[in-house]
Amino acid sequence: SALPSFVAPTTHRDRRLSAAGEQDTRMEDDFNLRDELLAACALLGRRTVTGEYVKGEECLESLKDLQQFLHRDDPSGDIDQPESFDESGHRVQKKLPWGLHRALADWNILKNHILPLLEFHGDDPEVLYECMVVMYLMTQLPPKPVFLLDDEKGVKAHKTKLYGAAIVPSFEGLAMMKEQMAVASHVLTVMMKWLMEPLQHQGDERTEAETVILDLSLNLIRNLLQLTPPIETGVALPASLKARLFGAQDAMVQKFADENVLDLLVLLAQNIEEDENRNWNLLLLDIFTLLFVKEDPAEVIGSA
Repeated sequence: SALPSFVAPTTHRDRRLSAAGEQDTRMEDDFNLRDELLAACALLGRRTVTGEYVKGEECLESLKDLQQFLHRDDPSGDIDQPESFDESGHRVQKKLPWGLHRALADWNILKNHILPLLEFHGDDPEVLYECMVVMYLMTQLPPKPVFLLDDEKGVKAHKTKLYGAAIVPSFEGLAMMKEQMAVASHVLTVMMKWLMEPLQHQGDERTEAETVILDLSLNLIRNLLQLTPPIETGVALPASLKARLFGAQDAMVQKFADENVLDLLVLLAQNIEEDENRNWNLLLLDIFTLLFVKEDPAEVIGSA
C-alpha cells in the first residue's frame, strides 16, 4: 500500500485549539505557531491510569500537523532584531531560532507521546510511519550558515552567532532524546520488526515504499548519533553538554547493540554493492563515523 503523505495540510486547527484550551497562553509568536503546535500535541493521545497509551481520534492528523510545523520552523528567528513593542507598550517576545523544535523538546513530546505511540500502537503501519517521520524531523539540526566568499568578518561572526543560538539548544534537546531512546521499552523492537520485510527483499522485489522505510530509518539513526556541530561552523558546545551527549551516546549505542540495530547496519554495509543498497553508501559511512568518532582505534581493534 502507498505510504501516507509526508506533510499534510492543517485541517483541524479550530478543534485542536479548543482541545488545548489555555495550557500555555504565555507562548506566542507572530503566527501563534507554538499555541497551535501545543494544540496538535494535545490531540495525539493520553496515558490511562493503568499506564497504557490511548491514541486520540485525530492522532494521525496531528502527527502530520507536527511534521508541517517542523518543516516551517525558522532556523534564524529574530533575536538579532531591535526590541519592539505592541500597541499596549508591552515588549514583543522575540522568536527563538529553531523555536518549534525547541518547544517539542521542552514539552517532552518524544517521551510523553511519540515513544508511547510506538510502544502501544506500533502495529498500526500508518501510526508507525508518521511517528518515525516526526522523530526524524525532531532530531534534525538547524541548517549550517552559508558563508559567502565576499562576506566580511563581521557578517561571518553574525551568522555564526545566530547559528550558535540555534545549535546549542538543539543539542540539549538531542541529548535528552538520546537518553529517552536508550531506556524506551519495545520501541527499537517495533522498528526492527518493521524493517525485516524490506530487508528480505532484494533487487526488483523491494518496493518503493520499502525503500522509503529503510531510508527513513537510516536517516533517523544518523540523526540520533550526532555529537557535535560541524567543525566548519566554528561553534563549540559547553563542556557539560558534551559530557551529557557522550554519556547518552554510550547508552544508546548499547541499546542499538541489544536490539540488533548494529547488526542491521553491518548487514547493509556488507551488501552495499547491491543496486538496491548502493544509494546509502555515504549515509552508512556517516553512521559508522559517528559510531566510532570518540573511540580509540587501538581499543576497537583489541576488542575485536
